[in-house]
Amino acid sequence: ESYGLNCQALIKDDLQWMYFGINSPGATNDNVSYSRAVDLKTIVDALPLGLYIVGDAAYTLSEHLLVPYTGQHRQDPYQDSFNYHLSQLRIRVEMAFGYMVNKFRLLGRKLECSMEKNSAILMACARLHNFILKHDKPFASSNWTVTDDSVGEEGVLEVVPHPNAPLGMSYMPQLPDDTFDTYQGVSFTRQAIVDQLQEGSIRRPLYNIQRKIDEMNYKTKSGYVIDREFISPI
Repeated sequence: ESYGLNCQALIKDDLQWMYFGINSPGATNDNVSYSRAVDLKTIVDALPLGLYIVGDAAYTLSEHLLVPYTGQHRQDPYQDSFNYHLSQLRIRVEMAFGYMVNKFRLLGRKLECSMEKNSAILMACARLHNFILKHDKPFASSNWTVTDDSVGEEGVLEVVPHPNAPLGMSYMPQLPDDTFDTYQGVSFTRQAIVDQLQEGSIRRPLYNIQRKIDEMNYKTKSGYVIDREFISPI
């Protein structure tokens, strides 16, 4: 007999855990588990307007938690573009789990302990993961090159100051003020990002679309064609 554990985690850009908690069995829906992670939800809900985290479609959309578009919404090329760019951020979460599992090889197999002890093992690995990254700093932001210009000549990472944004940095044309109303399942922040993508004609890269098309044509060894439900609009 075996069982999984639902881990709710939040990472920084350098792959360190900002939050790591286990409060539910593995079969628990992420959105339900997130509501049980009181400390994490309190932190996210207290973020100033204009600051947010990103998650997958299992979570409920809000101004502080942006999730991908689903269903027919993905047929819009710029909503699909939003999904692509959001996925590039979410990859960091997968990388963090990958590094931790690769470092602590016991996580690559079944943990034959009680749920309480397995949770303690995971928490210990998460703390050690942060300790190692703090010491080695392989993904530290200080290793990046940042310019003050809006357009770099050599394609380096750039941050454009924005007077209305928290900390002076934003990709949005304007952020909501203190009188802004928020609703679960609605995000004007997400729509503002989509509008910005459309204004700049920024769409999902063609190479990524081609890879999805190739996946549609993938066959197993038995000759069975993998059925993919969606290809991004070209």
